Amino acid sequence: MIFPGRPKEFMHRLNACLGGLEIIRPEDREGTLPFRWIQEGKKEVWITGCGDKYFEITKDPGGRHPLSLDPEGRLSIYIRVKPWRNWENKKDESELAEYSLAFSGLSEGDARIASLRYDLDPANASPKSPDWDEELNDNIAHPTFHLHVNFHLSERANGVRLALGQVSPILVLRNFGTWYAAAK
Repeated sequence: MIFPGRPKEFMHRLNACLGGLEIIRPEDREGTLPFRWIQEGKKEVWITGCGDKYFEITKDPGGRHPLSLDPEGRLSIYIRVKPWRNWENKKDESELAEYSLAFSGLSEGDARIASLRYDLDPANASPKSPDWDEELNDNIAHPTFHLHVNFHLSERANGVRLALGQVSPILVLRNFGTWYAAAK
């Protein structure tokens, strides 16, 4: 997915989105997610987030803990963005290379959803995987773009993975915020 502007501009838009989500506790909303660039070969990659995955990669103490949700729950974020040059219009843009938005410890509402995770994870959708499906050209056990839904314990199956197309993490955050605020 390509966004207008440089990766740093995407990071600022993401932080503005998070600052506007009323389901994030005010003390977490006031700060911004830390972001930094790293060198991967000859290319620079921008990384932002909070929670385990971000902290594992960066060792950045400012991003160690997930954001707190209201009335309860946590939000862990990991996003990698690469600069991308649009040669047709000669503009600098940003390409989302990988992301994970993990909403966990959610309060039990009518849907009984305990956690959600939306991922763009190209590494686990590789043709080298034993679950690779040649006809679908995808890993049926771990699609590139997918939504994990886990339910509070019930007679229903306790989890489902839905293969989806790529969606902006900002759009996912805004829609989740509206849904979770209405479920309070």
